[in-house]
Amino acid sequence: MNVHHLEQGIRQQMPMAQVPGLAIAVIEQGDIAYLKGFGVRSTASQEPVSEHTVFQMASLSKPLFAYAVLQLVESGLLALDTPLSYYLPRSYLTHDARIDQITARHVLSHSAGFPNWRPGRDHSKGHFDDVPLPIESPPGSRFSYSGEGFWYLQHVVEQLTGQDLDTVMQARVFTPLALRTSSYVWQAAFENTLADGHDTNGREMDRDRPTVANAAYSLHSSVTDYARFVRAFLSQPDDLLAEIGTAQVPVGEQEGLSWGLGWGIQHHDYHEKTLWHWGANPGYRNFMVIHPTRRTAVLILTNSDHGLEICDPIVQAALNISTSQPAFQWILPKDQWRADGTTPNESTDAH
Repeated sequence: MNVHHLEQGIRQQMPMAQVPGLAIAVIEQGDIAYLKGFGVRSTASQEPVSEHTVFQMASLSKPLFAYAVLQLVESGLLALDTPLSYYLPRSYLTHDARIDQITARHVLSHSAGFPNWRPGRDHSKGHFDDVPLPIESPPGSRFSYSGEGFWYLQHVVEQLTGQDLDTVMQARVFTPLALRTSSYVWQAAFENTLADGHDTNGREMDRDRPTVANAAYSLHSSVTDYARFVRAFLSQPDDLLAEIGTAQVPVGEQEGLSWGLGWGIQHHDYHEKTLWHWGANPGYRNFMVIHPTRRTAVLILTNSDHGLEICDPIVQAALNISTSQPAFQWILPKDQWRADGTTPNESTDAH
């Protein structure tokens, strides 16, 4: 990695794309090799981004949750291929018997058949299970990116452990890995450390302070904390990493893309397989790519709706490659938000 070339590119691209703040981590051979913040947390305050600045992680919440789920699988508390309804005292859906076919494997690979989110839900209330949820395709039949699936699996995890999600994550992931600035619910300390989101017009957005954890998108964390998680993820046994990176379902008609257990999988022109994920909450765009065999990874967090526009060249510079990440051919055409930041399409994560 040429640090000067990487930093020069970041500083050039951020103002061109109207990205106020960015944090990046590079992991090489399983160790955190580079951490740095660029730009500002807020265009109003002009406070700088550091490696400890907190961002909304958006759908990067999902891989961290998947990590905890696979711990439960390893411990025998949960089975990947047992219908999730087996673990609940009553059916999650009463109007569709296919709910009894959906497993943790389906949820982690986005093949449960759910939409991303049910129509008409109200995030401000946290819980929205009284709103009808359709199953749009037979479980296991096709890829359909779904936060709803993770919300369903969260219910199962909470039932099995007898704890709310954030307590589960604190005990099983955050504390063991020394993730000191991470939480799926709002913490008072975030008031002074958060990078505020900015919409497509560069306007600073109101803060979202979640009081109910949502495994799909509510994680707040720093680039330092998330890099520590990725380091731990890469230290897992080769056979487990291979299982996580085994394609469960193709991603539509997009050549070279599939989904594994909690991660997207992409095959490059030079035949390397990498894991990836992205995040898109209003005012935030993030991207993560991992080379499991090299034990190398790049994590980029931004506080702008334009953040994904500059992630691909930054990844190339960080990895010293000249080829685009195939994932962006699928993500970018779907990453459309209204100027007011209120109406996502089916590809986005939260609100």
